Amino acid sequence: MTDALTLRLDALTAAQCETVRQWRNLTPELWRTPFLLTEPQQAEFFRDVVCARRALSRYWAVIDLEHPESDRRFVGMVGLNPIAFENGTAEVSLVIDPSRRRSGIGREAVRLVLREAFARLRLEAVTAEVYRCNAAAVAFWSDVLSVYGSHIAELPSRKFYDGVCWPATVYTVLRVGWVAANKVSAEGKA
Repeated sequence: MTDALTLRLDALTAAQCETVRQWRNLTPELWRTPFLLTEPQQAEFFRDVVCARRALSRYWAVIDLEHPESDRRFVGMVGLNPIAFENGTAEVSLVIDPSRRRSGIGREAVRLVLREAFARLRLEAVTAEVYRCNAAAVAFWSDVLSVYGSHIAELPSRKFYDGVCWPATVYTVLRVGWVAANKVSAEGKA
């Protein structure tokens, strides 16, 4: 893991969205929709979701400020989808450059998107669903979201993969857990 990451969220471009499609297509069995995405499908997603002002989704590029080379700066995409403003809820979405995984980028991207969710969008709860067929993702989300006192629920039969209908784990982070974790973090730095 990197000791000190300097990441920020930025507007997602069409080219970055296309890069995410390529990353995602490397392991389609791990995603909610297990089929390969085409360039036109990703372009439609960018146009109709990312760029739509009234969309109930928000997506950001994860930018690494420590790597000024243009091919290393864009390290992932993070989003909230769907955002239910009437209930104050959303689900987090995260795709990290496969060559940069296990470096702390995912953890920092989740921290940044939770700040967007709770501080800017004033949401009350954010969930993350992970399929049990992806052991690395289960370990990642368990570790990352435990900091915020996440609530955990197991859902049966959520993802068909490799001849098995796998269960999923849903992690829910509440605003109060996020506030408490940030208070402890701020006090720890003092």
